[in-house]
Amino acid sequence: MTTALDRLRDRVHAEVADGHTPSCQAALHIDGALVLDETVQSADRAAAASDAPLRFAGFSIAKGFVAVLVARLAADGILDLDRPVAATVASFATNGKGGVTLRHLLTHTAGLPNAPMRPIEGADRERRRARFATWRLDHEPGSAMRYHATSAGWVLAEVIEEATGEPVASMLEDLVLTPLGLAATSLGAPAGVAVQELVAVGDELPPETAAALAAQGIDVRGPSDASLDFVLAYNDPAIRAAAVPGAGIVTTAADVVGLYAALLDDRVPGLPTSWRNALVDEVVIDHLDPTLGIPANRTLGFVVAGDDGHAALRGFGTATSPRAFGQPGVGGQTAWADPDTGIAFCLLTSAMARNPVTTWIRVNELCTLAAACA
Repeated sequence: MTTALDRLRDRVHAEVADGHTPSCQAALHIDGALVLDETVQSADRAAAASDAPLRFAGFSIAKGFVAVLVARLAADGILDLDRPVAATVASFATNGKGGVTLRHLLTHTAGLPNAPMRPIEGADRERRRARFATWRLDHEPGSAMRYHATSAGWVLAEVIEEATGEPVASMLEDLVLTPLGLAATSLGAPAGVAVQELVAVGDELPPETAAALAAQGIDVRGPSDASLDFVLAYNDPAIRAAAVPGAGIVTTAADVVGLYAALLDDRVPGLPTSWRNALVDEVVIDHLDPTLGIPANRTLGFVVAGDDGHAALRGFGTATSPRAFGQPGVGGQTAWADPDTGIAFCLLTSAMARNPVTTWIRVNELCTLAAACA
């Protein structure tokens, strides 16, 4: 008899067999047990595989990890989410940014969604702080939600390093990764750690499809050559090593669900229940997400599926409970957990599709199959 878990496993294998990606990895955690930890590779990649854990670039899945770290430091009184960043980082006070707080940065309401910072530049503190001085607000902090792909992470990293004397990658390892036993995860790829090479796949989004979706208020324009090049630049070992706080996580699917399962079970060491709840349960931002045309449904660190019928647009599929929380990454990297069913799911892929709609369809199919395993 074919089970829900079998159907999920078969669908994961189809990702490679059908040519959607040269490699992928999926993990499913249910009620305290890792029930699926599947790695699938094309023949050429499998032939070159080593015995080391197969690691992937998780991109914005990093944001959930960093949010847990920030909450952990705030719980210890080391960080204050409502203290202006400029009170800690002098170069940040320019151009009207004096009111931006860590809370704004965590909830993508800081007004700096497109503030530029190249990975190598951000990895150098002096250059990073100099770049902060040039940033200008797109809107007043707290007045709107616009996704901060990498900008917010660099500011969080600077505040963490100023407050602790340690880089954000080291603090994440010491306070989150090591206590939870997530040995295959790091912010940035250390020298000698192999990461699955990213490839661009598929055709671009047809203009007529983009226009039809835009008429519904959904902005799903395919990536420009420049933005796709920016993502594929993470194949460069120097950029991987830069430990980009908002996008530089290197990890395995099993490690990602390990973090989410710990949040489900309220067992992140040193993280009080009140802070855990603020991360996963308490929606504090319902501003319109201009990309999706629906409320953002953001907590201090994650997106919540919600009960408004738009969970699939947020990347949760169609079968999770409204309380499911997660943080996706570019290209189909997926991570979420559902407090009502005890499921945590992660999908990682090495393919960056030129057509985001095909990625969205496949990810939602996989998430729906994962949720059915309850």
